Amino acid sequence: MKRFRKEFSNLQQEYIKRNQLLKKCQETKAEIDKLSKKDRTGSNYVKLEQAKKNYQIQQNAFLTCNTRLLRESKQLYDLRAEYFNPSLMAILEGQIDFCGESLRAYKELPLPNKPMSDIDFNSDATVSLNAIKKLAITGGKGV
Repeated sequence: MKRFRKEFSNLQQEYIKRNQLLKKCQETKAEIDKLSKKDRTGSNYVKLEQAKKNYQIQQNAFLTCNTRLLRESKQLYDLRAEYFNPSLMAILEGQIDFCGESLRAYKELPLPNKPMSDIDFNSDATVSLNAIKKLAITGGKGV
C-alpha cells in the first residue's frame, strides 16, 4: 500500500484521513477513560456523556473511512494483478521464442566432420592471422 501512495493521490488522502480519524478516536477514548475515573458530579457526568457521543460519532466516521479504504485498496490490488499476469506471460513467451530461435540457428550451423586437435586449430589460427596481417589496412607489417 505504501508503494502506491505516490501514484494514487486519492488513496493517499484517504489513508491520511483514516489515520487522523483514528488518532481523534483514540484521544476521545482516553478522555472517556479519564472522565470515568473522576468523581460522579453533575458536570463530570455531562462531560462523560458528551465524550461518549463524540466517541461514537468519531468511531462511525473512522469505520466508514476504513472500510472504504480497504475496499479501494483491494480493487487497486486486483487491478495490479490483472496488469501483472499478462506482462509475465509476455516475458515467458519472449523467452520461449528466444530459445526456439537460438536452437534453430544452432541447428543450421555446419558441424565439422571430425573434431580438430589443438595443433590443427593453432595452425589454422596462425594462417588466418598471417593473412590478416598482410592486408593493406594493417600496413603489411608484422605486428
